Amino acid sequence: MVRYNPKTWFALIFHSYSRYVMRMLLPALLFIGLYTFLFCFVIIDVLQWRPQGTTAVYSLLGIVLGLFLVFRMNSAYDRWWEGRKLWGLLVNNTRDLALKISAFLSEKDLESRSYFAQMIPNFVVVMREHLRQGVKPEDLDIVDEAFYHQLKGV
Repeated sequence: MVRYNPKTWFALIFHSYSRYVMRMLLPALLFIGLYTFLFCFVIIDVLQWRPQGTTAVYSLLGIVLGLFLVFRMNSAYDRWWEGRKLWGLLVNNTRDLALKISAFLSEKDLESRSYFAQMIPNFVVVMREHLRQGVKPEDLDIVDEAFYHQLKGV
C-alpha cells in the first residue's frame, strides 16, 4: 500500500512519475496559457470589451464538482468493500483449512498439529503484510527458533 503524507503534497508534484507526466503536459500547458493570455489581451485591451460576471458559472461548477466527488467516493467504497469481502473469504477459508487438518490428523500427532496451528494464522499475517510494506519475521508467531532463522535466511 502506498502511503502519502498530505502535508508534503508539493513534493509529490516533483516525484519521478510526476516529472514524466509534467514533461509530457508542459508543452500543452504552455500553449493553453499563451492562448488564454492572447485571447484575454485581445478581448479586454484591444476591443475594450468588459464582460459582465455572473454566478451561474460557479453554480454549474459546484454541481459538476459534487457529482465528480460522489463518483470518486462510490468507486473508492466499492474497492474497499471488494477488499473486505476477499479478506473475509481468506479468513473463512483458513478457518475451514484448520478444521479439516484437525479432523485429518490423528490426536497423537502433536508435532504436526502444533505446526499447522502456528502456520495457518501466520499465513494470514504474511498476506496482510505482503499487501502493505513487506513481511517482517518479527511479526510472526514462531515458537521454533530454527524455523525463525530459516525464515530470516541466517
